[in-house]
Amino acid sequence: MITRFLAARRTAYRPQVQARQDALRNEKLAASGLSHPQRRSLLRRAGAWLLAPACIAGSTALVLDMLTMPATAAQNRHFPDNTQLGRIRFGQFPDATLNGKPVRLGPGARILNQDNLIVPPIAVHGKSYVVGYVTDTMGMIMTVWILSEEEYRALRKQHGR
Repeated sequence: MITRFLAARRTAYRPQVQARQDALRNEKLAASGLSHPQRRSLLRRAGAWLLAPACIAGSTALVLDMLTMPATAAQNRHFPDNTQLGRIRFGQFPDATLNGKPVRLGPGARILNQDNLIVPPIAVHGKSYVVGYVTDTMGMIMTVWILSEEEYRALRKQHGR
């Protein structure tokens, strides 16, 4: 009840404020001695001058964002100390074959591709990858990282294999 009243009050209040601001602006412009077309032209130019810095700032932010994209994509991934290595073949989720043995992916398991983006299980169904993985206490796989050749070699060296 109160929220409906406040919402109605807000919508009723806004046009009154806007009308008051418009009237004040028109009074100031009328006092300047300009004709109606001159006032309208002045307002349009003022609007353009106010809009230009916002456009420049927005385009600058977009360019800077695009320049930093390759840097974020090239970041190294960090793997936990308990990461294990293997070759996995994904079956119908949650079933998979890891190093020739049947395993199950745990509830809420995440599969991360080489760009560190989450991959839906249907996208890897029937495919085989070299991966790093982490299991939970029940032995189910909780996180899978699809590895590039460089990452695989670095993890093998880290684990002393």
